[in-house]
Amino acid sequence: MLNRSFSGGFMGDLIINGGNVGLDVGNQQFTVRNVTINGSNTAVKMAWNWGWNFQGITINNAQVGFEVTTDSVGGIAIIDAVVRDTPVFYRSSNVTTELRSSIVLNNVRVTNVSTIVGIVGGETVLPGSTGHTYVDTWVQGNVYAGHDSSGYTQDYIAPISKDWSLLENGRILSRGRPMYADYDITQIVSVKDHGAKGDGHADDTAALQRVLDRVCPDLSLSPFRYLTRFR
Repeated sequence: MLNRSFSGGFMGDLIINGGNVGLDVGNQQFTVRNVTINGSNTAVKMAWNWGWNFQGITINNAQVGFEVTTDSVGGIAIIDAVVRDTPVFYRSSNVTTELRSSIVLNNVRVTNVSTIVGIVGGETVLPGSTGHTYVDTWVQGNVYAGHDSSGYTQDYIAPISKDWSLLENGRILSRGRPMYADYDITQIVSVKDHGAKGDGHADDTAALQRVLDRVCPDLSLSPFRYLTRFR
């Protein structure tokens, strides 16, 4: 799968089986959620980014989990990951001691992964094992106090506090986007058919409220809460 666009975006709820590269990606800002990659030689190949967030990614039986070009990758956060039977989880093209190629690993569980973070043809930055290894919070990058950098680190840091209400089974709570597969086409209402402009200029609040009052007359919510519930 290839994604080479030039703005923020999202992909999720995917299972990718086999292939030389599971995801060959590059973008400015992007979120990847609930993706499983099985049996690819390289699960994720990344040549450039400004900042990517991977949450709920599972990698099985790859040779390399993440193959990253150091000089053109800004930063990657990998949260709630499971990696199995993959010799190298995360590998950078060369050594960095600056903001580029920053890494945050949080709640990562690996099994039979000998190198968790390494450099191509070079050192192992964060070793793994042939058994189970748990990474609560490990970071690589500049450390800041306010606006000023206080140095560079490649190390475990104190666990990131997460309120229980944000978690489900130890992971950050997430839900897939609705697909509406069980709805008939007659049950789908276009607000543009009822006076909304949707042009980025008109105030469509009244038009949206009229539609919501018609299709959901029993809900006693404000227009703003309607929009949150029915976006």
